[in-house]
Amino acid sequence: MPDRPREPVGRAAGRLSAVLAKLLYKPFGIVLGLVAARVAGKAFNDGWERTQGTKPPKALTEEATMGQVLGSAVARASVFAATAAIVDRAGAKAFRHVTGHWPGEQRPEPAKRLEPPTG
Repeated sequence: MPDRPREPVGRAAGRLSAVLAKLLYKPFGIVLGLVAARVAGKAFNDGWERTQGTKPPKALTEEATMGQVLGSAVARASVFAATAAIVDRAGAKAFRHVTGHWPGEQRPEPAKRLEPPTG
């Protein structure tokens, strides 16, 4: 088997500590996700009840119009997504402050270019 070039010890140790930091972040991230879901659910339900005067309709609520059901679903998804992003970002910043490592990717991966169909 051919010998692989070895990394400098400092770079390998830095990479190992970054991997360990990401593993340590997993349970922290799970707890944050549960908190975010709870906060988002409460915020959405309270907001809907204040503005509409009813509980949010579900897909099987007979006397709700399709517009009300879809509006509720879109609003709920938006509130959940925004709350999750805010909580995840704050958690990642706190984690980096404590450990010195960012728990996610450094920059977005480049998009794959789509080739136009041939023919």
